[in-house]
Amino acid sequence: MKKFNGELVKQIRAENEKQKEQIQLKQKYGVVQEDVVIVEKSSIVKFLVKTIGKFRLSL
Repeated sequence: MKKFNGELVKQIRAENEKQKEQIQLKQKYGVVQEDVVIVEKSSIVKFLVKTIGKFRLSL
């Protein structure tokens, strides 16, 4: 029974963390709707494409 409780607690904590993160993101972006999920993505790919493009143009 302890194993089950341990896994259940981990799942609940992870869900609570996701909810807290969504609340913070909604405040950050000014989203009022409850049925919206905000996903922040890294822009490293866009950065690399721009950097390589600028480098090629300067040659």
